[in-house]
Amino acid sequence: MAVCLRAVNSRWSPSKAVARRAAKRKSHFFCNIDLTGLLSIELTLLIIFMTLPTPHHNWVLDSPHALNVTAQPGAYRDDALRVVVSRDGNTYFRTSKIEISKLHNRLREEIQNGSAPKVYLYVDARARNGDVEPAVDEIQLAGITKIAIIASGPSGSSTLPPAKSRAPSQFHFPGIHHIPAG
Repeated sequence: MAVCLRAVNSRWSPSKAVARRAAKRKSHFFCNIDLTGLLSIELTLLIIFMTLPTPHHNWVLDSPHALNVTAQPGAYRDDALRVVVSRDGNTYFRTSKIEISKLHNRLREEIQNGSAPKVYLYVDARARNGDVEPAVDEIQLAGITKIAIIASGPSGSSTLPPAKSRAPSQFHFPGIHHIPAG
């Protein structure tokens, strides 16, 4: 009887043959890509870059205080002509340091490229007037007469406009009785 059971179990079937062939082909290696290391590094870099302050410029500026200030919304534009005179006498155009003698040529180039002919002059509160006067002369030499000196107001408010806040908009959805017939 044992021989009969053995003969019954060893009987050939197509599904068993397919399963045996598939077991022979199956690799015993781990063939998946492990992304946990990459994701942990990217998460760490994301946290680092989110907590670091963004370097908008490479100069530190203490803006002077004034009693009457007005908002200068054009100072936020990307193509705004920003000239900075720091407390140590260095002159910057936008974010790069520039020699004072080359400032008027650079301003002329930017105006020819489509920038508005208005300069936003950022002067450090502790800068000497002897360092500011050549910058103003170079700006005027470039043919620019509109110069806005960026300062802080009496309450610490800047001449730059406050960040735009989105006011809630009023939506009106007319009902059936509001739709005119026609």
